[in-house]
Amino acid sequence: MKNQTNAPKRKFTHRFRCDWLNDDDLKPWLMKSIKGDTYFNCKFCKIDLMGGISAVKEQGKSDKYVSLIRSRKITIEINKMTTVQNASELVKKTIEAEIRLSMFIVEHNIAIRTVNHLVSLLKIIGKDSDVIKILNAIEQKQRQWFAM
Repeated sequence: MKNQTNAPKRKFTHRFRCDWLNDDDLKPWLMKSIKGDTYFNCKFCKIDLMGGISAVKEQGKSDKYVSLIRSRKITIEINKMTTVQNASELVKKTIEAEIRLSMFIVEHNIAIRTVNHLVSLLKIIGKDSDVIKILNAIEQKQRQWFAM
């Protein structure tokens, strides 16, 4: 008879290997886990898993990972979005006017109901730019009066 021992078979534990990060398919989502040397982290799924390269590749084929990758491909990166610098002059002026008006409203703590009326009033007045030029002239006259 063979010499049999009842000692349990030692299980081999895989360790994270930094050379996995050199693989172009794994580089975007794989990183070392803070849980220890035997774990790896999927950046996209935000989970720590245990295992070797086969477990890493299996994670890369999981349903959750695949759906997250699909949604990332559809999403436009913020640095590739249309920016204000590429916008037309009218759009730039409109954005600046909205920001200035918003700052005025917040600074003077104007009620929302009043703001709604103010916006419709500005739309009516703004149709004729000559009216706004006259309003500017009146404002300058008022400054001169108060300066005296």
